[in-house]
Amino acid sequence: MSSEFASLQNRLQDLNESIQQTISLIQHLAKLQPQTNGLEPTDGLPAADSSLETVTDLSAEIHDVLKQQEEDLALLKQDVDDETTPQGFGLGARRGHYSDKGNALGEGCEALAEDLKRCV
Repeated sequence: MSSEFASLQNRLQDLNESIQQTISLIQHLAKLQPQTNGLEPTDGLPAADSSLETVTDLSAEIHDVLKQQEEDLALLKQDVDDETTPQGFGLGARRGHYSDKGNALGEGCEALAEDLKRCV
């Protein structure tokens, strides 16, 4: 496997892990119910962890992370396209060698795009 493809695969895996962490944050946020009336929280967390400020901060963090992940995915898709297009290859044999790997990377990018769509 060429170093270009190894690098793209690593970036794909890193972005996948980052998106999975974001999904966990979103699930945690969904369980939080802001407590502004002095009552006990309904999600089992201490009141300080369910404060409106905490919910707002977590929402802002998720928003920023999702924005960055969308940008990272767009760059990764472009790099995958650049690496797997015929113009990027000098020999026809290399083109065939990379097409399956390029397709797998492209499919991985599409799967991550679907994951991101579910987050927003």
